[in-house]
Amino acid sequence: MNVRAATLTAILLGLAIGPVAATLNTPVPATCQTEPVSVERLARLIATPVAASPVSYLALEGAPADRDVARAVEQTIYEVVACFNAGEPLRAYAFYTDGYLRRILAHQSIEDLQGLATPSPVDHDDWTVVIDIRDIRLLDDGRIYATVILDPGLIPVQKMFGFFLIQQDSRWLLDDVLDELRFSLP
Repeated sequence: MNVRAATLTAILLGLAIGPVAATLNTPVPATCQTEPVSVERLARLIATPVAASPVSYLALEGAPADRDVARAVEQTIYEVVACFNAGEPLRAYAFYTDGYLRRILAHQSIEDLQGLATPSPVDHDDWTVVIDIRDIRLLDDGRIYATVILDPGLIPVQKMFGFFLIQQDSRWLLDDVLDELRFSLP
């Protein structure tokens, strides 16, 4: 069997084989299609007081999300990672709620924010790979929780995170992240 046929067979069977698995789960920069958040908007956000984190670390139980919601959440997560892989954080931030942006950018200066406006392409070998998105469920407060396992290209081990998303204007937006993501993807 040639390489193309083996790859197609692996894809159809859902097998994870070497670079094929990484390719299938690597959000490529070209899929980062959203408009970037403006530096001016970010400056206005950080000028307002930082709200307390809405995450309740004890209330992570909820019903499994339906198939359409799960797909939409997965698409959001993939595009966020694609935008970071593209070196365009302002595009990734278009998928963050205002509250989350305030919390993660609270100590940034205007100069820091302006530096984010210039795309800084990430070397292909350093792209983050989405290993798995699972346990997507609807919480009592209306948000969605998803367990996300990433393989950050610059870190030699896989990392597991808890993503909280809320729906705004028919889009799912990141509202908070548990664990190590704050250090890997600001």
